[in-house]
Amino acid sequence: MDGRQVKRSLSLRRTLSRWLTVLLALVGILTGALSYLLTLKEAAEFFDQQLRQVALNVGDPGVQGLPPQRPPADEIYDQEDDFAVQIWDRRDEIVQSSPPEAADIPRHSSTGYSDTSSGGLAWRTYTLVTPRRTVQISQQVEVQRELAEAAALRSMLPVAIAIPLSWLLLIVVVRRITIGLNRLAQSLARRSADDDAAFRLDNIPAEVAPLVTEMERLLGRLQSVVAVQRRFVSEAAHELRTPLAALQLQAGNLDRIGDPATRAARIAELKQGIRRASLLVDQLLKIARQEAGSTGTGFAAIDLLELIKEVVASILPIADHRRQDIGLTHTDTAVVFGNPSDLRTLFGNLVENALRYTPEDGTIDIAVRRAGDSVFVEISDSGPGIPEHLMTRVFDPFFRAASADIEGSGLGLAIAARIAARHGTAIELANRPDGRGLVARVSLNIREPGDRLPVTPKNR
Repeated sequence: MDGRQVKRSLSLRRTLSRWLTVLLALVGILTGALSYLLTLKEAAEFFDQQLRQVALNVGDPGVQGLPPQRPPADEIYDQEDDFAVQIWDRRDEIVQSSPPEAADIPRHSSTGYSDTSSGGLAWRTYTLVTPRRTVQISQQVEVQRELAEAAALRSMLPVAIAIPLSWLLLIVVVRRITIGLNRLAQSLARRSADDDAAFRLDNIPAEVAPLVTEMERLLGRLQSVVAVQRRFVSEAAHELRTPLAALQLQAGNLDRIGDPATRAARIAELKQGIRRASLLVDQLLKIARQEAGSTGTGFAAIDLLELIKEVVASILPIADHRRQDIGLTHTDTAVVFGNPSDLRTLFGNLVENALRYTPEDGTIDIAVRRAGDSVFVEISDSGPGIPEHLMTRVFDPFFRAASADIEGSGLGLAIAARIAARHGTAIELANRPDGRGLVARVSLNIREPGDRLPVTPKNR
């Protein structure tokens, strides 16, 4: 472990269950609370109606709406409901009080509801005033509260039962939703690197299907990259095996050579072989760096003409040694945006490739031309050219279109092509119209003074 805390992987099932459980609990609490409050309100209205109905039942039968008979007041009193009944005649004398302690409840002079207290108890009262008598029915507020709370709690019982049942159903639904994802995960776990079979989308939610499709495409691209890397490693091993084996044989034969002149010649050949092997390894490292590099890394404003002059100056001794005529035929100035080291490698490889395939006393012409917002670098040689059907294959690593007698690893153009791609361009190859050589062409965008640098990982 490197000391960093490893975060637990996010579980879709746990996340769904957690949030839906919280939502269900909130809905249950709100529903239960609303049911409780509404039941309390309805109970209070019911108790008021009950008080009024009892008052009407024991009131004056001559009052409109009263029943023709009324039971005695002591029959109206219910121990469970704790109703208190008080009746006064027209002379304001109390003629009925049940239970006896109800006599202490204050009398109200008008018809209606009221809250009062007596004997340390709170009462809810309804008073009915008629021409013949006054009837007052009271009930303890505490009794009403207990009855109302009991009714409210009973109303919450269905909610209390529904919440755990709904939670169990929720777990089942979440499991069914994620079962397709579990199967997909198992399919991924069993999948080999070479397996290109399509994923099954059975029981996969529609919202997840695009993710699966993009995952398939990503795996396809990764398989292509892996295939290219395997081929590259195989070809690199093959290319290295031959020169290393030759070097081993040459080194072993030195011990058996007694003639100093012959020995010196063999040592020179050995050094040449070591140089070629070193060059091959260097190019392999370069192409590996290009494969791993990020577009835009280390970019800066570059005077392209000065860079081309530096490349020509570095190659000039080799050209002079081979009596090759190399020079600039067109020199437009232009500032471009790129990686200086990479562009130097790009144009250096193209010029070296032109020198390698151009015979002695041949010509290599280099032109830097502006055209609108672009600048073109053209490298024209007088070599054998390339057959049209091999124009694209020459960019493959280790591929050489010409005779094996020409020294080279087959990596120069492959490296140049990758650098060009990182700079948003490509190398165009074409045989000269006169059939006497090849023209390599690269275009780059011109960066004018005052232009802002593009956003890259390096200058963010």
